[in-house]
Amino acid sequence: MRGFLPIIGAALALSGCSAPAPAADAPEATDQIEAPAPTPAAIDAAKTALAAEPQIKDLHYDPTNTVQWNIGVLDDGSRRFGYAQYVCMVLKEKGALGGRTHVRIVDIAKVAQGEKFRDANLGHVICETGDIVDA
Repeated sequence: MRGFLPIIGAALALSGCSAPAPAADAPEATDQIEAPAPTPAAIDAAKTALAAEPQIKDLHYDPTNTVQWNIGVLDDGSRRFGYAQYVCMVLKEKGALGGRTHVRIVDIAKVAQGEKFRDANLGHVICETGDIVDA
């Protein structure tokens, strides 16, 4: 009997080797889970916090657009990627990030003259990744 136990142990150990390894390019479970949409209360809290910012003259939020947050400021000639990242921090603090949240800082004067948000762009970032868009 003593000689039989090592053979069973070896057989059990080898049986685990016959299972196929997971594919290297298979998405992880976390890749498939989409972040929940922010609650209306979180959006309202973010809007209130942003409206209190002296540089922000107006804002537009539309969760159905690719760029959900368009923030209107006066153009001082500088790019506003850093300010867009700051807005992302405020959104995160208020729980208003969901999925791929885009923030675009726009020249409010150009928007008032009828230009589209994209054409009045001063800085655009994706909050969750920090990626700069339209540089």
